[in-house]
Amino acid sequence: MPSCFTTQGAIQGCNDAIGGVDEIYIADFIDKGTPTINASGLITAWTDAIGDFYTYQVNQGTANFTSKATPNAQSGTTFYEQGGAFQLAGLDSNRELENDILAKGRFLVIFKSKGTTPKYFLIGYNNGAYIAPSAETGTAMGDFKGYKYTVSAMEETYWYEISASVVNQIKV
Repeated sequence: MPSCFTTQGAIQGCNDAIGGVDEIYIADFIDKGTPTINASGLITAWTDAIGDFYTYQVNQGTANFTSKATPNAQSGTTFYEQGGAFQLAGLDSNRELENDILAKGRFLVIFKSKGTTPKYFLIGYNNGAYIAPSAETGTAMGDFKGYKYTVSAMEETYWYEISASVVNQIKV
């Protein structure tokens, strides 16, 4: 087996980043189409997905996404566990029907990071992402009442970044 070499180092940047997610976009995995991915892993075009991604707006501090490498020295494999969580306040029958669809399907999930120059990342590109919704009423009057969603995917690659211009074309 050939050795793996690092391709670059890292310098400490400025303390100008902020955490959080502004919006989430979800599309059926079956409608994936064929995006154009450049050598650095950036999706630069996705013409056959125009209008396929539905927008879910989230409140500040209610969404988080991760991508974690899972190497296994014994088997010589590496895969990536991609996932996250978000919540939507309020309980209603229309959301219940949508949640039933989300619970039974496989999806592509894009999230928009917070910041002055937000970035967009795609979860579930090769195998699709699964979304597990749950509902809760809260106990006290100030408790959260609504739906919480857990997103999970296992992929061969780290999540892909998507250019803002592409996202603006493919979201509803």
